[in-house]
Amino acid sequence: SFPLVELIYLNQHDQPLSSRLFKSSQYLSDMDVRQQMQPQTPIHIAIETLKPSEDTVNYRLNFISPD
Repeated sequence: SFPLVELIYLNQHDQPLSSRLFKSSQYLSDMDVRQQMQPQTPIHIAIETLKPSEDTVNYRLNFISPD
């Protein structure tokens, strides 16, 4: 199955300011989420976000096993 995607916003000191966790149904737009991931097959994700504050200068994405 597809991973959860964690988006973490960071300040200039690389400290987390906020985060959000996305399920596959929230980031897969043109793919059936009931399918399994296939080797050597690109997957395009799309997430909509708003910059949480003026202190945000960077972000990090983590992929987390859904199990």
